[in-house]
Formats: sequence, structure tokens, C-alpha cells
Amino acid sequence: MVISISNKLWQSALNGDKSIAIGIRSILSLIETAQHSLHFESVESVDKIIENDEFISFKDVIRSYYTQSYYTSELESEIVRVTDMNSLKETLDTYIEHYTDKLIEYNNGSENMKFISLDAVKTYLSEPLHIVVENSNSDKLFFSMIYHALHNKNLDNRKVKFVHGGGSETPKILSSYNEPHRVICIIDSDKLYPNDPKSEEKIAEYFTICNEFNHKLIVLERREIENYIPDTLLKKWAIDNQKLNTKTSKYFDLPKEVKKFFDLKKGLCKKSLECPNLSAFYNQCLVDINDGENVENALIEGFGRNVYTAFENALDFSEDLVEEAKAEFEFITKIIDMYA
Repeated sequence: MVISISNKLWQSALNGDKSIAIGIRSILSLIETAQHSLHFESVESVDKIIENDEFISFKDVIRSYYTQSYYTSELESEIVRVTDMNSLKETLDTYIEHYTDKLIEYNNGSENMKFISLDAVKTYLSEPLHIVVENSNSDKLFFSMIYHALHNKNLDNRKVKFVHGGGSETPKILSSYNEPHRVICIIDSDKLYPNDPKSEEKIAEYFTICNEFNHKLIVLERREIENYIPDTLLKKWAIDNQKLNTKTSKYFDLPKEVKKFFDLKKGLCKKSLECPNLSAFYNQCLVDINDGENVENALIEGFGRNVYTAFENALDFSEDLVEEAKAEFEFITKIIDMYA
């Protein structure tokens, strides 16, 4: 994440305010260890800063980032501005979207800006980015694999921490952040079919909570993470784990659009088709894969609750994985990089 320290804070530290100097040094320590980067927006010269006893030990990293700031006009990540919050609220009041005494988010329609106080540095900057997911075992594996497949490197564990939400308990976890944190919540859509109204109810609940606590919400376009397993990878996993048989192999004959919402763990049973919308969604393709015979005979068995472990070998099929949903994956990893 890119951090900017306001000129007012620098001046206060240079004028002998020890508490502010300590706060700034804590930020510089994070910069020095490459957990974040620094951008100078309003400081005209760094000479007084690097000559000051409070900051002389950071002179190399300060001068390096000052030089970069001078030659850089556009940044890939949004800036978090550490500033004196006392007078800021009145200045920006018309455009404030989120406000606490330690964090202000401001949007004037063309620019989104975040401001935090020095008091928030410990939780907002020193803590890694928290990625709250419904199941930390399966979801961490999935998002780590797609990140590596796109960027050819692992997620940095110093910068990112996956937090287990526990399915239906996830909203409680999201509501437990009393201090400013960088939080992304990524959830399954749980759609049984396109435009499933029950899914919209779930998403609306999460949106309300994330908006209240200033978390970033990402909803997967498909039913759940398992629906992103490429056929090539799934077939290999099924063979290796003795899950490929006449009842599961019918899955591979489904249209791609239907596969996005199929329950890969439990499959499709007769009871599922009691839902009129779900029955309509599957009916024709079930007839097609069963050569026009009774639809009930074409019901498809799932691959079991551990099918997500197919992602353990995802890097052997990285091109197929990325091809599944490249634009969506690029969006997710871009948000992770922006907040980390």
C-alpha cells in the first residue's frame, strides 16, 4: 500500500513533537521492510527531515522514495494519507463517505481518498491485509493459486492474512472490527442458477455490513470456488482420487454456463429439481446428456466435499485455470495488491 505523510505531521515532528516523531518512525519501519511504499505529495525538501536526529537512521529509504515521488506522476495503488484529523473533517465534509475519529474516506466523484490518524497506524498499516473468507482452508488455497497463476509469485504472507469466517458466522467476524483495518471480504455467490433471488438476499446483507465497517466486498460470479476448477484439472483429480465413474462423468457433458452453478460437492439429485427454477435451468441439458431418455436417470453425482483439493495441483494447469475466468481473477488480484 502507498502511504503519504502530511506536511503538517512532518513539520510537527521537526518542531520537537516526540509523539508524532515516534508515530512517523513506526511508519518508516514498515517502509524499510518493504511492507508498504512511501509517496511524498507536499514536502518541498527532505534535507531537513534526513538531517533530523529522529529520522537520520531512515535517510536512505526517505531519499529513495522522495526521488521516486518526484519522477512518478501516476500510482498503481491508491494512497492512504496519514494526517492530523482535527481539522480535516470540516474541510472535506461534503464528500465524506465513511468517518470515524481515526479514518475518513472521501469521494468527490472523480477521486477516492483515504485519510487515517497516527493512532490508526498500528491496526491499519502494521497489521497485514485481512482477507475474510467463508472457509480459510479451501479459499486460501484457491486465491493463492489464482494469484500465482497470474503473477508467477506467491502471495506475501507478511502483507496478507486469511481470516476464517465460518460460513454463516462470517457476518459476525466482519462486524467485530472495532478499530480501522484493511479488510477485503470475498464470498461465494451461492447462486443455484443465474439471477437466484436467495443469493441476492445474502449479498445485500454482506453489502450492508461491509459498507458500515468500511470493508471491501467481492462476490464471486459463480456459485462457489469449486466452480472455477478447469475440466482438465478436475478430471485428473477425479481419476487420482477414484471419483470418476458413470455418475460423476456426466458433469463434463454439461454446458459451460450450467457448470458455473452446479454443486460439485453434492451433485444434482431428484429433490433439487423440485425447485421449478432449478428444474427449468437443468432440464434441457439433462435430456441432452441422457440421449432424450427419462431426466431422472441423468441426475449427476457430486465429487465430494474435498473436491477443492484439486487446486493443490492447479499450477500444473495454470493456463486452464486462468482461462476459466481471467477478467474476474485479474480484478480480484488487483484489489488484493491495491489493499496489501
